Amino acid sequence: MSLFELVVVIIVGISALVYTGLLLSLFVGWLSLPWLPSGRAHQECRVSIVIAARNEAAHIRQCLETISRQQYPLHLIDIIIVDDNSEDRTREVVNAFTESKPEMNVTMWQLSATGKSGKKAAVAYGVAQAQTSLILTTDADCMVPGKWVSAMVNAYQSRQPKIICGPVNYAGRRGLFQKFQALDFLSLIAAGAGATGLRKAFMGNAANMAFEKQVFEKLCKQRHDYELASGDDVFLIQEVQKHYGSRAVCFLKNNETMVFTEPKATLDDMIMQRIRWATKARAYKNFFPAFTAAAVLDFNFCITALCFLSIINPFFVVPLACLYGVKIIVDAPLLLSIMKFMHQLALMKHYLWIQLLYPFYLTYTGFVSVFTKHYQWKDRRVS
Repeated sequence: MSLFELVVVIIVGISALVYTGLLLSLFVGWLSLPWLPSGRAHQECRVSIVIAARNEAAHIRQCLETISRQQYPLHLIDIIIVDDNSEDRTREVVNAFTESKPEMNVTMWQLSATGKSGKKAAVAYGVAQAQTSLILTTDADCMVPGKWVSAMVNAYQSRQPKIICGPVNYAGRRGLFQKFQALDFLSLIAAGAGATGLRKAFMGNAANMAFEKQVFEKLCKQRHDYELASGDDVFLIQEVQKHYGSRAVCFLKNNETMVFTEPKATLDDMIMQRIRWATKARAYKNFFPAFTAAAVLDFNFCITALCFLSIINPFFVVPLACLYGVKIIVDAPLLLSIMKFMHQLALMKHYLWIQLLYPFYLTYTGFVSVFTKHYQWKDRRVS
C-alpha cells in the first residue's frame, strides 16, 4: 500500500465513522419524537394562514380549496395571500375563489406596493398584516389535509412551542425520476425531524409550519440571512432554537397533518431547487447544522471520488464498496422509518439504485451551491 493509498483509506474511514454516528443519532432523534394526536383543539383560537405566491395561477385555487375543507371553524381562519410580483393570473384566480367562497376570510396583498420582492419579504409582509398571535404557513402549490389547522392549534396549545414544523410529502410519484425526488425529499424531512428530536433543530419546511407572530417579528430584527433568497424556514427555526431553547421547536409527528406538494417536472428544475436549498448552508452559524451539512457532503464526495479513483487504480474498489455498504446500511433505519410514517414503503424497491446514484447528485449540487451566486427561480434571477 502506497502512502497515497493509505492517506485516502484513513480519510474515507474517518468520513464513514462520522457519517455513521450522525445518521444513527438522527435515527435516535426521530424515534424519540412523541406522536402528537390531532385531538380536538379549543375552537376559540383564531389563526392566520400566510401564503406567499408568485406565478401560482395553476396551483393556488387547489391550495385554497383544501383550506376551505378544514375540520375547524372557518370563521376563525384568516387567509393572507401576498402576491410576490406575479406575472400570470394569480391575482385573478384568487379573486375568483374569494367570490365563490364568501364565508371565508381571504385577503390578498401586493408585495410590489412595498417595493420589495422575494419569498422572505412576502412572508414578513403577510405576518405584519395578521391580527392573530398564531401564524400558519404553507405554499401556494401545496394541498393541506382536513385536520391540519386543528392539529397545529392542538400542538400549540398542549406543548406551548414557539414554532411547529410538520411533515411534507410529494403527491405525484409516477416515474423513476419522481421516485428519486421522493426519496431525496423524505431524507430531508427525516433529517430535520431527527435533529428536532435530538433538541438540535435546524431544518423544516415552510409548506407546513406554525409560529407565534411576536416571536417572528422579534427575530426578524436580529436575523442576518435576508441577503439569501432561500431559507425563510430554516433560519427562523435556528434563531428560535438559539433564543428560546431546544424545547421551543416542535415537530408535529402525525401523518394526518401531512402537507402535499408536487415534485419537479424536469431534471433542471429539480437541480435548481436543490441548489437553491443548498446555498443556505453557507450562512449557517450554529455548529450542528454546519457540521451536518459538511459531514453529509464529505461522505458523499468520498464515494464519488473513489468511483473515479477506482478507474485509475483498482486498489480503491474495495474501499468504494465498503463506503457504499456503509451508506446503504446506515441510511436504511431512518429512511425506512420515515417511509413507514409517510405511507411510502413502496419506495423501498427503488432504494438500492437510488443509493447508488445519490452520491453523484449530492456532490454536484453541494459543490455547485458553494460557488453559485445567482440562479433562476420563479422566472427571475435571484441570489
